[in-house]
Amino acid sequence: MQISIVRSLLDRLETISLPETGAVVTPEGARAALLACLLPRGPILVIGTRQTATPERARDLEYFTEGAGVAYLPPLFEAPVLKIPPHPEAEVERVKGLMRCLDGSAHIALMEWKSFITPVDEPLGLIDRIKQIKHGDEITRDQLQDWLHALGYLRQDLTTAPGEYSFRGAVVDVFSPYHDLPVRIEFEADRVISLRTFDPFTQLSRDPLEGISVIPLHERTSAHGNVLEYLPGFRVVVEEPDQIAGELQQWREGLQRQVDLATDLDLDDAASPHLARLLEGIDQLEHLLRSHPLSLQTFAPTGFETGLRPVRSYQGLIEEWVREVRRGAAQRRRVLVIVQSRGLSDRVRELLVERGVEARTHEAGLEPGRVTVAAGHLQKGFEWPDGGIEVYSEIDVFGPLPTAPAVSRRKGGAAFQTELRDLRPGDHVTHVEAGIGVFRGLVRMGIEGHEQEFMHIEYEGGDKLYVPMDRMDLVEKYRASGGAAAPRLDRLGGTGWAKTKTRVRKAVEELAVELLNLYAERRLVKGHAYGPDTSWQKEFEESFEYEPTEDQMQAILDSKGDLEGEQPMDRLICGDVGYGKTEVAMRAAMKVVTEGKQVAVLAPTTILAYQHWRTFQRRFEAFPVRIDLLSRFRTKAEQGKTVADLIAGAVDIVIGTHRLLSKDVAFRDLGLLVIDEEQRFGVTHKERLKGMKKNVEVLALSATPIPRTLQMSLAGIRDMSVIETPPRDRLSIHTQVVPFDADVIKAAIRFELGRGGQAFFVHNRIEPLPALATWLSKLCPEAHISMVHGRMGERELEERMQEFVEGKTDLLLSTTIVENGLDIPRVNTLIVNRADHFGLSQLYQLRGRVGRSSARAYAYLLVPPQAVLTDVARKRLAALREFSDLGAGFRIAALDLELRGAGSFLGHRQHGHIEAVGFDMYCRMLEKTVEEFRSGRQIEEEAPVTINLGLDIRIPDEYVPDTNQRLQIYKRVSSAQSEPELGKLKAEVVDRYGRMPSQLDALFLYGRIKALARRAGVRSIELSGGEVQFRFPEVPKLAPDRILETVRVLGMRLEPGGVVCLTAGDDLAGASSRFLETLLATPL
Repeated sequence: MQISIVRSLLDRLETISLPETGAVVTPEGARAALLACLLPRGPILVIGTRQTATPERARDLEYFTEGAGVAYLPPLFEAPVLKIPPHPEAEVERVKGLMRCLDGSAHIALMEWKSFITPVDEPLGLIDRIKQIKHGDEITRDQLQDWLHALGYLRQDLTTAPGEYSFRGAVVDVFSPYHDLPVRIEFEADRVISLRTFDPFTQLSRDPLEGISVIPLHERTSAHGNVLEYLPGFRVVVEEPDQIAGELQQWREGLQRQVDLATDLDLDDAASPHLARLLEGIDQLEHLLRSHPLSLQTFAPTGFETGLRPVRSYQGLIEEWVREVRRGAAQRRRVLVIVQSRGLSDRVRELLVERGVEARTHEAGLEPGRVTVAAGHLQKGFEWPDGGIEVYSEIDVFGPLPTAPAVSRRKGGAAFQTELRDLRPGDHVTHVEAGIGVFRGLVRMGIEGHEQEFMHIEYEGGDKLYVPMDRMDLVEKYRASGGAAAPRLDRLGGTGWAKTKTRVRKAVEELAVELLNLYAERRLVKGHAYGPDTSWQKEFEESFEYEPTEDQMQAILDSKGDLEGEQPMDRLICGDVGYGKTEVAMRAAMKVVTEGKQVAVLAPTTILAYQHWRTFQRRFEAFPVRIDLLSRFRTKAEQGKTVADLIAGAVDIVIGTHRLLSKDVAFRDLGLLVIDEEQRFGVTHKERLKGMKKNVEVLALSATPIPRTLQMSLAGIRDMSVIETPPRDRLSIHTQVVPFDADVIKAAIRFELGRGGQAFFVHNRIEPLPALATWLSKLCPEAHISMVHGRMGERELEERMQEFVEGKTDLLLSTTIVENGLDIPRVNTLIVNRADHFGLSQLYQLRGRVGRSSARAYAYLLVPPQAVLTDVARKRLAALREFSDLGAGFRIAALDLELRGAGSFLGHRQHGHIEAVGFDMYCRMLEKTVEEFRSGRQIEEEAPVTINLGLDIRIPDEYVPDTNQRLQIYKRVSSAQSEPELGKLKAEVVDRYGRMPSQLDALFLYGRIKALARRAGVRSIELSGGEVQFRFPEVPKLAPDRILETVRVLGMRLEPGGVVCLTAGDDLAGASSRFLETLLATPL
């Protein structure tokens, strides 16, 4: 039996006889491995500091204990007197950790000392609140809903995140954080007949389950138990006890100040018992420290010496690291390199082999003189000279990781995520034939003896249109960018809508011609075809700290493929800040530089240019590439030297603002132009850019999202790569709408500064800012405050922003001008004053400026007391309270930002045309026009198909209670183009809602008939006098002989006007379907 790498390492380390108590001197990087060596002696509770008791350490322990089970109990940021609750994700993680301790699945518990002193539910109290649901259980859905509500779960129309649930007829979806995936529970009457996990993105079922544990999302506020009650028999190991003792004393003093503050301000007495319990927890921990448990310390004069030492951090200096590894292997040391994935382990092995160092990646024991690269988890490495062992982490080799690695997490791909999900009565809609009206709701009317649902749309003058559900493919929610005036309603039967469509179609044709001409011009130019990747290129890419995400890797391949082609590249890379666009640009830059050509990176502001310069400097540090900055942050002499060196070819990459567009700037051989946020440059600068773009490769970067519908419309005429995957461990931003309260503001700022972070304080009027700055400096004298606003001189504004980016100030008081493109990972608290004066889109953008690292981010939206709000402000506040990641407010704001991005991309000339018909109608017209120009043939407008067979196709309320979800099903069925598409949708509906009633069978049959009728060119299918009439246009889509042959074979009747009659008996819909199938299958 082959021994594992981890086991082989631990066998060596276990020869170090660790004592039972007292101080052990060891570097941080070796502690996870040493704790794994201690595990055979019994389960362990590790109490650490904020720096050591982290989620990353928990993953280290999971790796070295080979799945023995680690419970991580994060600290809860609580300021009970100051009304700031714990972060929900921390509460959930803590309950999960306690559950693992209770059920015996965890053999190591890891917590920061703040977690130890925080009261917890007594074990029996927590067990009583856990709900077990098993196959065959009898439980009413009302009971289940009451349970979920009491446990803190939030009801949503779709369940996509932990702590959510949704009800749909006989199906209940629940996402208990105790499970990795949400669970679908199906009922028959009140009995559970099925439990199965499902994918939160596709909403489709995956694996069957026998039962589910629904755990509470938080502990009781009255909790007064101690964490040791969950850990009987666990031995205590403390990291850095001297540091903890000092921090405990500071906390004791701080808590006492909070008690005094509560007394002085006559605040809620309910907080006092909790503070008292925290002080008791400090007493208990101090008593534990005095008992001298086993402790792991970086330095202890009288401690047990393990002989383990930290390894050097090479910060991306690959050649130096390889030399050290080669030396270690020559000295018969066992060398282990631990990286985060198998793909990266293969790349590191190749990197070593290319430099003459034999290395292997297979899971086998460590051997003297051998180098092994393994996929695992380790934050910091260590070495043991006496034991002949060297262990390197990925960070030791490539440098510190600014954020956690990314993982594929699709955005917006969930089922039924169309714009109709948020359609509400009063919203505007676009009907392809009738124009823009107001959606008034769904109404029911009796037709042919059956009650059917219709969409009620109101037009100018109060005219009403009732759209049957099988024609929902003709209706879109009207969308235009935020701030646009309400659209003018069309008049039913009037000519206005037809004229509007004609006008917009002409504008769309002009745009399509312009885009196609630009595309064709670029294709006619012959550029420099770059060769395959060089060894430098490979080394540069291997030194990237992460494994690129799928869409980031695709963007890299797209851009490098463009460079290797004969036509010059002209590609747009779209992706949010921090999603990896700059890495794509740097890899393209490296490819260009290695062939002796130069690269220019153009940014719209001095601050963004400076950030890019720092990023490029760090990334290219190990390579002989000269990178200069050309902006007002450089003296005239420095700028002059850079300009001269560019002409001489001594500068490889230059990064700058519009200063790069000055007439004195020239290049010896410019190969690549990278443009960040081109839409933010002025007209003059854009004209200069047009000249620079000729005959060079162009890579444009944009942080503004582009709607997928526009991406599809422009397919084939604009090279575009979209990066949608966010970094892993980027926690959701905890957003609170709270009344203005000095104590809340003080606590929020002090907490952020206390964890080494920075904060934004945003107020949307300039005049009060100086007074606010004075007030804030008195409230938080320890904060270094900087103030910026739009009336400042450009140089002063940039200097103050620069100070904030560099961390010289830690609280930025500003209007809404803070740069959207800035990436400042230390900023994780946002305070917005008078949030009721901001629109949802503004708040969405503001909130996106925090939470760009793995630290929890907080957004406090401050509003006046309800009593002083106007009715309009109260409505706006109600919308703000929906402002969560999955709430309607968030989705509307995100959508509005996409529409703004589309407007910027298409240009101001198209803005009015988008508003005239709505964004989706505009994209439909653009896609058709582009296809016509590309194919050289006119594509006829597809006439809508009318079907009336007198069948009941209504979706019962009890089957799909949510109106918007019913609308989405109707729309998807009526828009389906093929039988496989309908079959897939049918399976999805059964999976999500349970066994279908007969009306749904009829609805899907209607959808099938409609898809066939579209292909056959049938205009209408009507039931009349006991027979079905199929009406064809004057010029049919299919050959007339084909129609005549089918009529003859099936014994049907053909009447004047292109009407085919079918006597169908009882099975009208089935016979209609068979006729259309036969028609399409009949040979010419």
